[in-house]
Amino acid sequence: MELSDIIIDPDFQKLIPPLTDEERKDLEASLVADGCISPLVVWHKHNILLDGHNRHRFCEEHDIECEIHEIMLPSREDATAWIIKHQLGRRNLNESQRAMLAATLKEVFVVGASKRKSDGQKMGALVRHGKAAAPVPVAPAAKGREDDSCFRSDLTGSRNPNKNEENDSNEGDSCLVSDLTGSKKNSGKKARDEAAAAMNVSSTLVHAAEKIKTAGSEKLQQSVLAGEASVTAAATIAKLPKAKQDQLVDSGPRAIREAARDMQKSRSSKPPVPTSPLGTATADGTAGTGRPKKFTEKQFAELAAQVTELKRLTDVPSMELSRIHIRRVVAEIVKLVL
Repeated sequence: MELSDIIIDPDFQKLIPPLTDEERKDLEASLVADGCISPLVVWHKHNILLDGHNRHRFCEEHDIECEIHEIMLPSREDATAWIIKHQLGRRNLNESQRAMLAATLKEVFVVGASKRKSDGQKMGALVRHGKAAAPVPVAPAAKGREDDSCFRSDLTGSRNPNKNEENDSNEGDSCLVSDLTGSKKNSGKKARDEAAAAMNVSSTLVHAAEKIKTAGSEKLQQSVLAGEASVTAAATIAKLPKAKQDQLVDSGPRAIREAARDMQKSRSSKPPVPTSPLGTATADGTAGTGRPKKFTEKQFAELAAQVTELKRLTDVPSMELSRIHIRRVVAEIVKLVL
């Protein structure tokens, strides 16, 4: 395979934290002086580059020969997990960068679990209609956390002693996703917790990174992935229009920090929502009835007076209570609320 045959997948390339200007210059100088020592890694039969995007670009620019190593991976989810694993092992990533990668890893787990469930349903349908042999049940001893630990142990740098090292280099750690996503429990919060543990960050930071991936502009996401902006500040900034997000990114990390701090201060300084005697009012003034009702100050005062009267009646001996009086007070409250 030649360098020109390699395909650059934009989604895979986005997973690679960009180099700083100094790192980029050092890498280029090293390649020109010493050649390409580390091989490029390509997804077998797909020709998609998995590792060495910066080296690939410089080798093409300077016409430098580079060895190409192909690995076999069963799915795109496994390829994504493989890239993340090698970034964690190779790069000195900060907490925010790891949280962004963990958010992607969570998506991989959820998609993998969904696919496995769908495949199981299809197989079940075939078995019911006599078109496929029923799968052989797995012995209870083969189940448990050993399979789930396959991905996480590789990602954190420790090796499974039972793995065949020779097959590992050729098959590209195909168990990365195939085992972990096989469980239904790896959807939603469980998948987030697993991804957080694998990347050694908190689930809270991963949740913040998910917000950035959902509402953040491309520039904002790359700023966090590059280690320039923190995931907490970027998650706050992601609430702004994307044009404003890009403007802050262009202004630098300090502008992002200050804008996030100002937004958090503004939110905390807002006056509390009025609370009626019947319960907490909603943001639009609803008094907890489920129906929209905006109270004027006068109506709120009348409601408070009627509730106070109702409370007073609870202290009156039952023999002295007038049912008509109680009904009238309740009716006034209902009229004010509804």
